[in-house]
Order: sequence, then structure tokens, then C-alpha cells
Amino acid sequence: MIVQRSTPSSARQVSQGFSMLELVVVLTVVLSFLAFAVPIVQGVVENFRLRNAATSVAMAIQATRFQAIRNGYPFAIEFNPATNSYQVYSRPNGAAGFTAVGGSVPLEGSGVLTETTRLVFRPNGMVDVNAGSLTLTIKQGKNEKSIIVSRAGRVQVQ
Repeated sequence: MIVQRSTPSSARQVSQGFSMLELVVVLTVVLSFLAFAVPIVQGVVENFRLRNAATSVAMAIQATRFQAIRNGYPFAIEFNPATNSYQVYSRPNGAAGFTAVGGSVPLEGSGVLTETTRLVFRPNGMVDVNAGSLTLTIKQGKNEKSIIVSRAGRVQVQ
């Protein structure tokens, strides 16, 4: 024989959905995680942009050096912090001075150069500094990267 218990009608009602208190607790937890995650993500993005700008500068310097070696006459690259761009120049054999090659190129990323720098590469790949120094500094927020050019034309990003 099977015996069934009777339950009050209020206990038989099945919950349909979430209560307001449950929703508020879940939203509070999610918003707390977001409050910690947003600054971390912003820092990562800032570092990525800085690294991108430093790599862009290093590649531009190397490309200018290779042009001087390949063509057999001096090439120069000038970085302008006012416009956050660079310009490449060449001085073919017999020319009186440097002439611009193409137009000014904006730097990739959002790093900012700290000083005007002009590097002149000889046909043997060696570098002379006409303005600034062999160390270029790029700043992005609180972070900075240095691009160091040796006299032999080797480029390092630190």
C-alpha cells in the first residue's frame, strides 16, 4: 500500500526565475571583477602601443641604414617629436645636400618621441648623429622605451 503525504499548497509552488536579491548579488560580483579588470587591460593596451611604436622606429632606422648600404650613398632619418613623425633623406653622389625621399611618415602606435633626432648613415652602414643622440626615447603614459643605435648601425630596443 502506498501512502501519499499531503503538502500545503504554498510548498508546492515551484520557483519561476530569479529573485531580485539574487540578481543584485550577481551584478555586484560581476561589476567588482570588471572594476579590477579594466585598469589591467588598459595597462596591457598601453604597453602594446608603446612596444609597437618602438618597433616601428627601430625598423625605420634599419630600413634607412639598408638603403645607404644598398645605394652606396648617404641616407638620413630625422625624427620630429612635434609631429610625431619621421622623414627619410638621401644625398646621392655629387649632390650638394640631402633631399627628402617621399613624405613625412607618422609613427605607428601612440608613443611620443622626446627629442628631435637626425641619424645619417654612410654607405658602409656606420652612423653619424647630426642632431639629438644615439638613444631615442619614446614615452607612452608612465612607460617609456629606449631605442639605442650603435655607431656601427646596430639597433636595440630596451
